[in-house]
Amino acid sequence: MEHISDIKQIDDIFGRYFKKGTITNSYLLEDSFKSLISKGHLHCTFGINNCCLLMKESEFFQLHYFINDLKENLNIDTDFPVVIEILYRGESQKPVDVFNFWLNNNFERYLTRDNYSLSYVKRDSEQVLLPQLKIKAADTESEIKFCYELIKTTFDLFTGDIPGLDEIEKDAMGEKILCAYSDGTLSGVLRHELKNNTAWLNHIAVKSEFRGKGISSALVNAFISYYYNTGNSRFMLWVEQNNFKAISLYTKFGFIYSNKSSASFLRY
Repeated sequence: MEHISDIKQIDDIFGRYFKKGTITNSYLLEDSFKSLISKGHLHCTFGINNCCLLMKESEFFQLHYFINDLKENLNIDTDFPVVIEILYRGESQKPVDVFNFWLNNNFERYLTRDNYSLSYVKRDSEQVLLPQLKIKAADTESEIKFCYELIKTTFDLFTGDIPGLDEIEKDAMGEKILCAYSDGTLSGVLRHELKNNTAWLNHIAVKSEFRGKGISSALVNAFISYYYNTGNSRFMLWVEQNNFKAISLYTKFGFIYSNKSSASFLRY
């Protein structure tokens, strides 16, 4: 596995391995590559026709691939876990050949996430907040720390896109974190952002002892209201395919499957 230390190496990789018909899950822009290189977090494994870039996270590598020959295996020389995300549009377009390629390279199927979307043309009424619940933007050190710890312990390490404390602090400054209080006790959080005129629900989590009390529903309602009241009416999120409780919550608000999924593969 080779360390990438210069953006010119990325240009050379794209010139050699990214051709017409190349199968890839990598669509990072130059600024993202430069940031990874500056942190020393970018590595590469080469084959004759295939190549993969490995981006170092705190406890694993995230792999982006360029496949031109489905019969040529890749030697990924690392003791760290490696995770791959493969996007596809619905069951009819599931890339089975790519799945089999990574299974043959000692990866295992991990989990699948589905994309759900919502477009509001008109909203007649908002959910009435239960009297014991309070929703507010996170703006204190304790709320920020609570958000960081709850997301970190709730979401999957490899596919949960878990933010660092610095990201949580930045989000809080931009009023992109909602906190839920139940009878005065911090009980849940929702992290969101506006990207390309779409409001994204990035993370939602409720402490185990407060679940089943309508807190998730109140947070989602507050998230929708936050953007809808500023003229934005398109919403999106990712949810694990077998998380039926979460899916039921989102569909209650009108979210529907957007015919886009992401399959993850993992090598320990």
